Amino acid sequence: MPLATSPSIRSNVMALLLLKLSKDNYLLWKISHFYYRGLSFPSTTIVDTTGTIITNSDFLSWQKNDQLVLMWIISSLTKAIYPHLVGHTTAKVACDALARLFASRAKSRILELHAKLHNTRRGSASIQEHVQNINMIQTS
Repeated sequence: MPLATSPSIRSNVMALLLLKLSKDNYLLWKISHFYYRGLSFPSTTIVDTTGTIITNSDFLSWQKNDQLVLMWIISSLTKAIYPHLVGHTTAKVACDALARLFASRAKSRILELHAKLHNTRRGSASIQEHVQNINMIQTS
C-alpha cells in the first residue's frame, strides 16, 4: 500500500491536526502543526504610475492569508489558552505570544525529557520494547 494512502498514516495525521493546544502540550503542538513564523507584510499602499496613492493588492492578499492562518491557530487552542490571544491581530503576533507564554515551560520540559532519555537503558528489553519505553517517556 502506498505511503500516502496508508490508513495508519492518515489517522496519525488527523490526530495531530485535531490536537488542541493546552497548557501541557505546547512542544507537541508546535512540532506537529504548521508553526507560522510570518512573512513581512507588504506596505498597505503604493504609488501607481500616475503618482496616485492606491491600496496595495499584495497587502490585501497577504492580509487575507494571514487572517486564515490566525483563524486556524485560534481554532487549534483549548478554551484555557484562547484568552492569551485576545487582541492579537496577525498570525505572527499570535505565534510570538504563544512562544512567550510557553517559553519557560518548554525549556524545563526539554531538560526533563533530556534527563529521562539520557538515563534510559535498553538492558534485556527487545528493541521494540525499548522504543516503546522511549515513546512512553515523550508522552508522559
